[in-house]
Amino acid sequence: MTRTEKLEFKRLNSIRKAAGNPVMETDVIPICDLVSARSRVTALRGLFKRAMVACRDSDFESSQRHLLAIARDIDRATAAAQKMASKLGI
Repeated sequence: MTRTEKLEFKRLNSIRKAAGNPVMETDVIPICDLVSARSRVTALRGLFKRAMVACRDSDFESSQRHLLAIARDIDRATAAAQKMASKLGI
């Protein structure tokens, strides 16, 4: 895990602890998966912004398809992260 992901893990741990539902040993891997999914969404959003700039300057249909593929990936990763968070009660 990166430094940012470790900080996010600690933040989620604090949220659960404050809610009276501390992280148990069986929750560590699912929370790590959630942190990873959220990190993936952030990375995809950055990729989308760069692809959007490149797409403005390009008339190629493949660039537009690439942009749409990234948008679909963002939607899927976001839905997965929300589902994981819901299951974990976060």
